[in-house]
Amino acid sequence: MKIKSIRCNYNEICECIIIFLVFFGICFTAYLAQNEISGDCLWLYNMSLKMVNGYMPYKDINMIVTPLMFQMSEVFMRIFGSNAIVYYICMSILGGIFPVTTYKLLKKISKSSILNWCLIILLTLVYSFLGLFLYSYNIMTVEFIFIAMIFELKKQEKSKKTYDYLIGLMLGFSAASKQTIGGLAIIFSFLYDVFKIFYLKKSETKESIFRKTL
Repeated sequence: MKIKSIRCNYNEICECIIIFLVFFGICFTAYLAQNEISGDCLWLYNMSLKMVNGYMPYKDINMIVTPLMFQMSEVFMRIFGSNAIVYYICMSILGGIFPVTTYKLLKKISKSSILNWCLIILLTLVYSFLGLFLYSYNIMTVEFIFIAMIFELKKQEKSKKTYDYLIGLMLGFSAASKQTIGGLAIIFSFLYDVFKIFYLKKSETKESIFRKTL
């Protein structure tokens, strides 16, 4: 039984690596195919570059969203170089992580491998033909929400207090990526816990809310 369990985990890891590499390649190729940096991509790159050069968000830069995505790309550019190619690689990594988290969430919700792979193929077409290259803080916010949902589903399988802290952390990251979407996710998570307390009569959820808040 242990060997079977290990083999299943190994297969899932391989699937996630393949999905990540495919979508990383799609994103990076799409970036390189652009004649010039423009639109949101240009804005995000300029913001990150200014932070590399010592500018402070909100004090020296007119930033309208919470700063986590800019801080991540800033750290990446400080380490590997503050040029467009390095920025493309950083954004492509984020682009590759999104379908992996989507696939992991789908596996938790649906046991149909065929359906899950069909949805991943659909997402591939969306990436390839609709210009979804994931230099958007909106997508990164959704990534963190999906990870929080995965932890919530794992918590239902194995009731561990650790998952409460992880859920709270991911929701906090989502709010730090974009305050509106992340804030709504926190509110819905809170309402879900309130539903469990008053409708499902699960009193232990009160402690769960406290741990998530921490």
